[in-house]
Amino acid sequence: MIERHLADGGMASVYHATHPLIGKQAAVKVLSSALAHSDIMIGRFLREARAVNQIRHQNIVDIFAFGQLADGRHYFVMEKLEGETLLDRMERGPLLLAETVDILVQVAEALEAAHAHQIAHLDLKPENVFLVPGRGGKPIVKLLDFGIAKLLSGEQGESSGDFCGTPDYASPEQARVLGSIDHRSDVYSFGVVAYELLVGRRPFEAATPLATLFKHMSEEAPRPSSIVPTLLPELDTLLVEMLSKAPENRPTMTEIVARLLAACPPTPTFLSESQLLVLAEASGPITLDVSPLSSRSRLDARMLYAGLGVALLLVGAGFAFHRAPAPVVAAAAPVVAAVAPVVVTAPFAAVPLVETPVARPVAHRGHRATTLFVPAAVRAQGADYVLDYAGKHR
Repeated sequence: MIERHLADGGMASVYHATHPLIGKQAAVKVLSSALAHSDIMIGRFLREARAVNQIRHQNIVDIFAFGQLADGRHYFVMEKLEGETLLDRMERGPLLLAETVDILVQVAEALEAAHAHQIAHLDLKPENVFLVPGRGGKPIVKLLDFGIAKLLSGEQGESSGDFCGTPDYASPEQARVLGSIDHRSDVYSFGVVAYELLVGRRPFEAATPLATLFKHMSEEAPRPSSIVPTLLPELDTLLVEMLSKAPENRPTMTEIVARLLAACPPTPTFLSESQLLVLAEASGPITLDVSPLSSRSRLDARMLYAGLGVALLLVGAGFAFHRAPAPVVAAAAPVVAAVAPVVVTAPFAAVPLVETPVARPVAHRGHRATTLFVPAAVRAQGADYVLDYAGKHR
């Protein structure tokens, strides 16, 4: 039973629904009337539902029903998510390094699962990453919108010669509309998202979508550490490799997950079994000393109000996974007011740990607001990408 309207997108509207018998809440995505008879858009709808159900991963939104309304519009039913997009979170303020890496690891694991099923997403961007509040405030990532996904086993995402994606996050081969686009395009787009989170800006920005695409094809991104000198060297190198113009030089998602965890391991309390295995392979055997100290300490309220922040607990004296980064450069990474996490290493011995906040990105959505689809026939006529981006050729 449809209860209320939630949102409108470039190709569909989303509604809140509740099952009349069991009360299960869901979101219903309905293709717009203007696109109800478009074979391309209907194909995207079908492709998204098929891809999601083929992958079936905890960090990918679940779609569990598909159908068609009496007026011809197609729809699918998916899990109802509460929270915000990664873009909304970024525009609220800077993220701490540990928070950023945790989100990136979850996105990478979702893409790793997609690639294992021979599916490339091809439209990765902050708007398509949804953050659901989890236990203890740690967000659970849900990757959205597989509408232009490509089944690498043979099915094409769009017609040959068509550009489809978001210019700010498009890989060089995607910008060139090459027919050989594969999962390595996702690695590049993931690199752009990671760059934006860790550096505070996207690697390429221009006045028009077409100019942005040209930069992705022809220019080298500024080295992240040249903008944020305090960035961990491991992350600096990883970003450079992910943004390689040559797809064969980019790391796999499996390698990316391992390197992210090795560079900035999460609190052991929150480590999943699979992440423990990855971390063990990357840095050797890990011994967890389960002692009375491994329960979470509660900081005195006076310390919290004084700005000492949330307590992080090291499990075991030998599990030294935190290291304080270099002092924060105010111009590159503004300090988060009253946030200084504390690491408890022994009874009554609280050592302040300065966490590097990520620079806040420019608070405007620019070219990344909507996925751009430019048919080959329109491109052949030399049409301005801006017109298509505004939705006039959809």
